[in-house]
Amino acid sequence: MNVSMVLAVLYEQFIIKPEHKEQRQVYKQQSIGFVVSRLHSTDSESRIAGLTALSAILSGVIEVGNEIFADEAVLTVAIQMAESFDPSCQAIAAEALTLAASDKTRCEGIMAKGLPALKQLYHSSENQVKVRALVGLCKLGASSGGNVNSKPFADGATLKLEKMCRHFLVKNKKRQNLSKDLLLLIHQLDMLFHDR
Repeated sequence: MNVSMVLAVLYEQFIIKPEHKEQRQVYKQQSIGFVVSRLHSTDSESRIAGLTALSAILSGVIEVGNEIFADEAVLTVAIQMAESFDPSCQAIAAEALTLAASDKTRCEGIMAKGLPALKQLYHSSENQVKVRALVGLCKLGASSGGNVNSKPFADGATLKLEKMCRHFLVKNKKRQNLSKDLLLLIHQLDMLFHDR
């Protein structure tokens, strides 16, 4: 989270001062280059580093993160990592998919291709994976933005997801090792259900 804040402050400085337009472009190019080069690697450690960097960028500078996630290959790699058997790959893939689901265009792509992977991750025995997948499913369920004609899930499924989130929070509120995951969940749910 600290890296995300530093990236956001740095990018804001480039936006505030018009004379830094070139630096903003260099920032974008270097961010995109770093993440894409790691994700195109066949080494799982490089891919984890790439998705971790993408998650930090999505948390701090969503404009650049969405530009990176617009690449179809990035979504494909995230889904491949979500479908792996390695819990660390699953956790970082679920987090990246969840963070990317804040943009309606990305939600449509994730709904079309990544929904089965998120559903599978929700049934994981690893709580760090399960909570991230649950938040992602909730964000996808709320992606219609109140448009009654656009229902990403069947009737009542989004409310069922909300109840699962509440259940998960109540059930696990005394477990210290889930504090980061629960903080992420609480923050995302506050944003997701703020208007209700």
